[in-house]
Amino acid sequence: MEMSPYCNIKVENVLFKLHRDILAAHSTYFRDSLNMAESGDGQAISNEDPLNLPSNICSADTFNKICSFLYPRAIGVFPIVLVQELGEWDVVLQATTFLGMTSLREYIISRFEDDTTGVTASAAKLLGLVMRYEETPDSLKIKCLNSLIFLRRALSASEVTALGGETTAQVVAIRDRVRILIVTSLPYWTTIQRHYLCDGTNCQQFLHEGIFNNIKDMDPLNELYQADSSIFDIAQDNRICGYCNSVRDGLARTMAKQELETEIHRCAMGLGLLRAGGSGSQ
Repeated sequence: MEMSPYCNIKVENVLFKLHRDILAAHSTYFRDSLNMAESGDGQAISNEDPLNLPSNICSADTFNKICSFLYPRAIGVFPIVLVQELGEWDVVLQATTFLGMTSLREYIISRFEDDTTGVTASAAKLLGLVMRYEETPDSLKIKCLNSLIFLRRALSASEVTALGGETTAQVVAIRDRVRILIVTSLPYWTTIQRHYLCDGTNCQQFLHEGIFNNIKDMDPLNELYQADSSIFDIAQDNRICGYCNSVRDGLARTMAKQELETEIHRCAMGLGLLRAGGSGSQ
C-alpha cells in the first residue's frame, strides 16, 4: 500500500495533519521518528494512531506557531518576531531545540536584531536568552552589549537575574573598561562630530563634558540615575550652539565611535561572549 504523504501529529488534544517531507526536511526529531515508523522499529503513524508530542515539551499553541513558519500564509510571509514577546518566543526556541529544528531557531533569533527598539529596551533579557544558543549572531550580542554598557544607571536586580552571574560579570567588566576610557582619554572630545552649521567655538568640549557628567553623577537615589537613559543622553546646555544642541544626543554618540566599538568587541571576544570567527561579528 502506498504511504500517505501526510503525517498526523497530536499535541495535547489537537491533531495536526502535516506533510511528511516538510517535517523531515526541517526537524531531525520528526525525520528520525518517521524513518523508524517506516522501518517498523518505532511507533506506527496513522490517522488512528498519530505521533504524540509530550505536552511538557511543546504545547498545541507553540506547535501551531512553529507550523506557521513551515506553512506561511504567503511565500516569504512569516510571523513577526518582536523582543517584547520574548517570553512566547523563548518557549518556541526551547521546542525547536527538542525537535531538532536548527534552521528555524536560527531564523527566529536573527529576527530579534531587526527590532532595534526592543533590543534597547530589553537588552538584558534578550542577551540572557540568546546566550543559550550557539546560532546567535555576534552582531545581536554586540547590540545588546552596547545598550547595557552605555546605560547610565547600574544594572537592576531583574537584569542581573536575566543575564545570570557569569554574563553579568562580563558585561560589568566591559562597562567599567569603557567608562574608564571615556573619562581618562581626553583626546576623545576631538572625535565628537559637530552640526554642519555649527557656529560655536567649544561645542565638542561641552558635549564631552555632558557625557562625563552623566558618568560622574552616580547617585543611585537620583531620579535621573534610575531612568533608562544612556550616558549619551545629554541635558540641554546653553553653552552649546543652537544647531548642535538640537541634535546633541546624536552628536554625543559619535564620540570615539570607532575606538569604543573596537574595544567592546575586543573585550567581548576575550571574555568569551563572542565566537572567534563567528557569523555576524563586528
